[in-house]
Amino acid sequence: MSRVVATLPGACPAGRALVLFPHAGGSPRFFRHWVGRIPGVHLLGVTYPGRDHRIDEPHPGSLTELAEEVAHHLRHLPDPVLFGHSMGALVAHEVAGLLTGSGGAPELVVSGHDAPCSAPRRSILHNRPDHELIADLVRLDHHNAEVFALRELADLFLPAIREDYRMVETHRTVTRQRIPRILVINGDHDPEVTATGAAAWCRHAARFDGVQLVDGGHFHHAAPRLQCCRLVGDHIARRRVATP
Repeated sequence: MSRVVATLPGACPAGRALVLFPHAGGSPRFFRHWVGRIPGVHLLGVTYPGRDHRIDEPHPGSLTELAEEVAHHLRHLPDPVLFGHSMGALVAHEVAGLLTGSGGAPELVVSGHDAPCSAPRRSILHNRPDHELIADLVRLDHHNAEVFALRELADLFLPAIREDYRMVETHRTVTRQRIPRILVINGDHDPEVTATGAAAWCRHAARFDGVQLVDGGHFHHAAPRLQCCRLVGDHIARRRVATP
């Protein structure tokens, strides 16, 4: 489709659009194991600037600007389902608001982030030294220690991660639109999400489909058991049956 939104490699380019928004520093590659797991959907991934084929593109000034760019590329899709994890939850929410405001009816599934209306809990890290940023990445996934121990990889990945953190940490939600439907899926050991913050997503929804927990921490959506993927697929299948 575009450099911003494209069909995942190997995915069937037919069916209802399921658009995947990755975490800070992430890319659609983190969802490659979802390909072929959800029948009847067209898996699309969002690539943010500063990585993969967009590595030389500058970051937007704000998360709102990023959402506007993505919404522009999704405006022709009929009622897509947007799945956003961590930073991607915030981006997907803003995109859903823009699409709803222009007459669309997107559905939103979020993971790994408290609702935008919740008070910020995390420290400001985007302007801190590399070692503090790396420590936070290792806190979320201990495998990151091996990656960032290599200076070459740290120099490659940290600039985009720092910019992503900046957009998240300076973001104040713009959309006042209630999203037609929101479902929350969280890892039961995710340190980034509180029960109160997860439930608060109901304030942003015309219809709230609740909070479902799966085994795992912050990156539960990448786990081999595919619990999150199955829940998203089941949610879409139920909606398909319920819609005449």
